[in-house]
This record gives sequence, structure tokens and C-alpha cells, in this order.
Amino acid sequence: MLKANWGNITTNLAVGNIEQALTYFAPGVRDRYRQVLTNIMPALGALFSNPPVIHPTSIDAGDAEYFVVMPQNGKNYGYYLYFSQGADGVWRIQSL
Repeated sequence: MLKANWGNITTNLAVGNIEQALTYFAPGVRDRYRQVLTNIMPALGALFSNPPVIHPTSIDAGDAEYFVVMPQNGKNYGYYLYFSQGADGVWRIQSL
């Protein structure tokens, strides 16, 4: 489920559809990430045209941590993704 959500996020970001990608983010963080993603809009296609694979590192009741490696300027950088399960049962990104 979380990998499918990540796939939907990256597919939307690759084509610049920030608003659709944000539906997979927790409501309380959408405005913050909208600003960040809007600022890097010209680079989104290159960043997400070949979506990086996410790897689970911790999954507990209602919370999950994944790790992703993304190339930037010829170097690889690792990032953690934090998902939380809302009261509606849907998993969404809480933090990148």
C-alpha cells in the first residue's frame, strides 16, 4: 500500500501535478510541502521521471518509516520518509 502511494506521488510529481501528489500527504503538512514543491517545480520531472525505490525500515501500528536514495548532482543522498495512518485508515506522508 505505501509503495503504491509512493508510486502515485512520484508519477504526479514527474508531470508537475503537485496538487494531486499532495493528496497523499497528511493534511497538516500539505501547505508546507506545496511551497517546497512549487519552488523546485522546474526540477520535478528530472527528479521523479525514474522514481527511486523506497525501502521499509520500521512499520508500527499507524506509523511507518521508509528510506530512499536519490541521486543529486552526481552523488547519492539518502532520505527518510515518514508515513502515518489517518483516522480514515489511509496512509499518507507525514514528513520527508
